[in-house]
Order: sequence, then structure tokens, then C-alpha cells
Amino acid sequence: MLKYRIYACNIVKQLLAVEAISETENLTVTDEYYNSYLEEYAYAYGYDDLEEFESLVGKETLQQSCKNQIVGEFLIQNSVVTLK
Repeated sequence: MLKYRIYACNIVKQLLAVEAISETENLTVTDEYYNSYLEEYAYAYGYDDLEEFESLVGKETLQQSCKNQIVGEFLIQNSVVTLK
């Protein structure tokens, strides 16, 4: 039971971090990005019907996944790696 609580807390922290970064850096999910993401993932999971896939997964879930990916790409592009 404790491991589920820890997992849930980590998910909430991740969502809050993604929201804070996307808001601070003005990162948004454009329609073009969303549609490309939807198409890519629908086909990856074997769906030819994008509306069916979107209905099954949920638009809000897909939007959040897009935002996670956009923030992740932003962090990769703007991170500075230093070696000690």
C-alpha cells in the first residue's frame, strides 16, 4: 500500500513540475503538435481511426502527454551538462 502512495506522490510532483515549467516558459500544445502526436501514437498502438483512439484514451490524457513531451524536449534543449 505504501508503494502506491509513494508512486501517486511522485506522479503528482511530476504533473506539478510540468505545469510550472510550461507556464513559466510559456510552452503550449498547439493543434498541429497535438494532431501529429495523436496520429503517431494511434498508429503505434495499431489504430487507424484517430477519433476512436482519442475517444478511448481521452483527449485530456493525450493533451497532458503532449505537454509532458514538450517540457521534456525543452529541458533537454536547454540543459547544461558539466563534468567534474
